[in-house]
Amino acid sequence: MIYHHGKLVSVAPAGLWTPSVAMVVRRDGRILMGLRQGSHGAQTWGLPAGSLEPGEKVYSAALRELAEETGLRGRVLRILAEHYDKLEDSPLAAHAVFIEIEAKGEPQILEPHRCAAWRWFDPKELPEPLFDPFVAILLAQDLEA
Repeated sequence: MIYHHGKLVSVAPAGLWTPSVAMVVRRDGRILMGLRQGSHGAQTWGLPAGSLEPGEKVYSAALRELAEETGLRGRVLRILAEHYDKLEDSPLAAHAVFIEIEAKGEPQILEPHRCAAWRWFDPKELPEPLFDPFVAILLAQDLEA
């Protein structure tokens, strides 16, 4: 599924995009979310996420970012969606690929300058405020499927 500003579209919009991955990490029916700090979206809850390095494949980036941010090792299950959105105060826009990952263990705070806490949440009871409101839309649609 491809989304632009939270709405389903059939093709990616034109523009200069920054490629990134966002990981929907599941364990025992719960979703991992982090309390952001020290960067864009500080004091909001978001999924583990990060940018692709030049030439890096999406799945590899997702597993690398997950390990760098949380110490968790996981297994990619599937791509849930692609989302395009304009970044605040920037000429660039974000292209995020949302990837579902199954992981075991407890996350660690490995980048304390970016994340103050990791918590597991029921997808029907997400914390607020969310860094990206699209996450609630995505998870709601995924639960209905």
